[in-house]
Amino acid sequence: MTSGVRSKLHIVLLVEDNADLRELYGNALRHSGLLVDEVVTVSEAIELAERLRPDIVILDRRLPDGDGWDVARALKASELMRDVPIVAFTSHRERADVEGALVAGCDAFVEKGCAPDSLVRHVRGMLDLPLDGFDPHAATAAKAPRRALMS
Repeated sequence: MTSGVRSKLHIVLLVEDNADLRELYGNALRHSGLLVDEVVTVSEAIELAERLRPDIVILDRRLPDGDGWDVARALKASELMRDVPIVAFTSHRERADVEGALVAGCDAFVEKGCAPDSLVRHVRGMLDLPLDGFDPHAATAAKAPRRALMS
C-alpha cells in the first residue's frame, strides 16, 4: 500500500556561462531525478534564486557580468537563501581560489571538468538524497530537455 505522498522534487540552480558545460552537467543532474534551472549571469542568478528558492546552487566563478562569488555573498546575505548550499564549480583550483570561494559563502568546491556523474554524486550527497538506482553511465549520456525558467 502506498501513502499517496509524493517525494519532494529537488531544484538545482546551475549558474554557468559555457553552453556546452551547462548542457552536459545539467542533463546529468536532470537524469538523476533533479529539476534544473540554468542561468548565465550574476544578475540572473541572484534574481532567479530569490524567486525559485532552489535546494542547491552550482556556481561558476567567471561570469559575463561579474564574479560568481558576488552571487554567493548576495545569497548568503539573504534571509531566504542563507541556508541553501552553494557549490563552487570552477576550473580555478589554486588554494587561494578554494579559500576565496569558502570565504564568499560557498559550502563546497568541485573542480570543473570532473565527470558528470561525479558532480551528480556530490550534489545528491549534499542534499542527503540516496544514490540507490543512480546509473552514472546513463547520467553521462542523458539528453533530457531543459526545464523552462519560471516567469
